[in-house]
Amino acid sequence: MRCGDIHLNSGPHQNYLETSLINTRSLLAGYNSLPLDTQFTKLDEIKLLINEYNLDIVALNETWLDETLSNDLLHLENFDLYRKDRNRHGGGVALYIKSCFFAKLRENLMNKNEENLFVEINFKHNRVIVGTWYRPPGQNAESQKLFFESFSDTFFAISTENPSSVICFGDFNDRCKLWNDSHTESELGTTLKGLIGV
Repeated sequence: MRCGDIHLNSGPHQNYLETSLINTRSLLAGYNSLPLDTQFTKLDEIKLLINEYNLDIVALNETWLDETLSNDLLHLENFDLYRKDRNRHGGGVALYIKSCFFAKLRENLMNKNEENLFVEINFKHNRVIVGTWYRPPGQNAESQKLFFESFSDTFFAISTENPSSVICFGDFNDRCKLWNDSHTESELGTTLKGLIGV
């Protein structure tokens, strides 16, 4: 999909958004006080992926960023960066979205206690909501309950808006071998699968 109009589900000549999810486990691992362009970081790997696959959207989980790192430092040519940080020791989510798209942050869809991020992209005939979510492993029962409530509330709110499409990336740390099995080894059991409705 290039920067013109997009017609989702429009027959044999569909346009697609090229997307990727990356769990970075520290976007700037090894970064020090030297100028960023003199160092090799995971940003360089993301640039390679964008060029190789002509990506329109890149979702990142476990960015490990904080407010001391400016968007200027993290700039990728022709992309806008949206982010929600935790700290330099873990967590955090971000979205790189092509600058030519008309996109806006949807803070009303984001829960301040969850690591999630949502952006709306408007095309001539379509409105797409893109999000990414990180759920840390090892949550206790109360934290899991709050996660499920937030997840359910967010997607109910999105469904009431009736967007053309919803794209949700995420690292939910729901370790299961097969999506359609009994999820006996998963922290979340089959609850997340039930919420998604598949």
